[in-house]
Amino acid sequence: MKYRDTGRKHKAARYVVREAPGRYRGKREKRLRVRRRILASAGMLTAMAGWFLLAGLWSEEPAADGPVFTSQAAEELETQAKGTEQRQLDAGSDISREEDSAPAVPSEPASDPEPEPVPEPEQPSQNGSGQPAFAAAAEGYFDDALFIGDSRTQGLELYGGINEATYYTAQGLMVNTALVKTVAKVDGQQMSIPDALETRRFGKVYIMLGINELGWKSQDRFIEYYGQLIDMVREKQPEAIIYVQSLIPVTKEKSDSSDIFNNTRIALYNQCIQKVLEGRDAVWLDVGAALQGEDGCMPPDSTFDGIHLNQQYCRKWAEFLRENTVEP
Repeated sequence: MKYRDTGRKHKAARYVVREAPGRYRGKREKRLRVRRRILASAGMLTAMAGWFLLAGLWSEEPAADGPVFTSQAAEELETQAKGTEQRQLDAGSDISREEDSAPAVPSEPASDPEPEPVPEPEQPSQNGSGQPAFAAAAEGYFDDALFIGDSRTQGLELYGGINEATYYTAQGLMVNTALVKTVAKVDGQQMSIPDALETRRFGKVYIMLGINELGWKSQDRFIEYYGQLIDMVREKQPEAIIYVQSLIPVTKEKSDSSDIFNNTRIALYNQCIQKVLEGRDAVWLDVGAALQGEDGCMPPDSTFDGIHLNQQYCRKWAEFLRENTVEP
């Protein structure tokens, strides 16, 4: 290494002139050439080894004496392929045996054709609970009837004209609060529905609940509470006919503008109610289907807020109930 003096006295002030003598440069270049040859030879050996490995993997008939190089994935694929091929061969042999054993089809029809099956006589129509067909209500049918419901049933009480019936209703009533809320008035005293049902015998009990539960996150809880309500009514009124009414749809305008009070959720909850009735002694009344329009929504002139029916449609509701009754 050569040092060039900068003119200063201190040695630290000198800088190094990186200029190696010729003999050192030659040795370095020679080492670099040897290293390149070694790397080139190693690359060729690696490529040859890879080629031989691939040849061993993909050869159709591996050498009898040498080892066969296969991966686990290749073995699995080969096993699956052989199994599929064997199944196809087995299926083909089964089909061949069936074709050989199948009787010959006659070229001409038999002289005596088989008689056409005689249609079975129609059974009397029944509703979803297996009850006999509905019939119009006789005079005085609703004298011993009870209606349990929310504000919609309150509208039926006011405008429907079934004045002889008893009503246990409340605005905002739900399937869970119907079990505990004091909404029944008996001899001037407010009491819960379960307690009120012990004071009098009813021949028919009509229930419509669910519109206020459309915002519930769990339909399972709705099904559970509705089942408890029906079971409680059956326990308190063992001889009564229990009618469970479907939820009535809302108008299209209301359905399109609400995330909760819409006909999609109403249809879902009606399915939940029908699930509640499975295995229970109750009659399903599809009131909604009888009142809705062709589009599945309530007509615009049927309500005053999109949800609650006006007087005209409350009377149609009551008329549907009169025309669809079940005898004890």
